[in-house]
Amino acid sequence: IQDYYQNNQLEFKTEPTIKAQHVFTKDSLKAERWKSEIENSTDPETFNRLAKEESEDTLTSKDLGNLGYFNPHGYIRFIGKDKKFGNAVEWLEVGQVSDIIHHNKGYSIVKVKEKEPSIIKDLPEVKDQIKKKLRNMKFEKAVTEEIERLRAKYDPKNYIRQEILKNTRTADELWELAREESSPKNKIIYYRAIADSYP
Repeated sequence: IQDYYQNNQLEFKTEPTIKAQHVFTKDSLKAERWKSEIENSTDPETFNRLAKEESEDTLTSKDLGNLGYFNPHGYIRFIGKDKKFGNAVEWLEVGQVSDIIHHNKGYSIVKVKEKEPSIIKDLPEVKDQIKKKLRNMKFEKAVTEEIERLRAKYDPKNYIRQEILKNTRTADELWELAREESSPKNKIIYYRAIADSYP
């Protein structure tokens, strides 16, 4: 368990979680004006006022531009999933205001309200998870080895497939059989039969 934990730490890494607000516009000049106003203002409510009164994001403006809690690499309210936006916001600290972020919808200036950084969970927290995974891996390996042993010993034949190929089938029947077939090789045989019989 200890070895698996040490060798697969990324598997136990949590995604960062951020709560932020933004002001949004499709006009780069307006974004420049807002950025200058925020930087030069001594009023702590400047950002909130711009978000409420001037932001073009009607979805969040009534809530002071609140984007809610989000993983910067996942879906973000109003923004959607945007790599450029997520990368820019990920490194901001609580209370910090971003530069102008040019993303898929336009221009945003973001202020981080709360932040939970990415961490690697401690071993005691994931010990049961690792146990279950190792048990499943061991079981799957044993099943695979037993199947291979039986195949080598008995040379199994697919009697259902033989029966199907002996009889004439409609295209719909062949299609359904192909869909139900687990073997990719057999699927191809059915699809070829459809193509050959029903060009």
